[in-house]
Order: sequence, then structure tokens, then C-alpha cells
Amino acid sequence: MDYLDVEIFNSMEKEVEREASWTSWDCSICLESFMEGDELIRLPCGHRFHYACLDPWVLTCGDCPYCRRDIVVHT
Repeated sequence: MDYLDVEIFNSMEKEVEREASWTSWDCSICLESFMEGDELIRLPCGHRFHYACLDPWVLTCGDCPYCRRDIVVHT
């Protein structure tokens, strides 16, 4: 998934965004909480997943596992 940026989870970000009710701190693929240093992918729709979880999903499905929005990447 070279076309999507990987971000590293920072627990301080969790404190800043705590007020945002839409923010999820769990990967909806594996159902595990994001931990300090985890590699995440934030899709264009804004949903985040562990890189290792999302990679196989995108290869077979091509959409967001949470909202089903197509992953459109401009190269």
C-alpha cells in the first residue's frame, strides 16, 4: 500500500482528540486498541486501521472496512 501514508500512533493525539465523538481508538478489523508506536493508515474517509490489518483487506475488497467508501488514490 505504497500509495497511502503510514502514520505512527501517538497517545498524546488521543488526549487532544478526546472530545471528538467520531474518533475511534480501535482497529475495526482486529478489534484491538491502537497502542503507542503502532503503524496506522488513515484512509481518505478519515477512518484509521493498523497497517498490517488493512493491507490484506484493501487487496481483496478495495474499500473502507468501516464505511465501505471506495479507496480512491490519485497516483
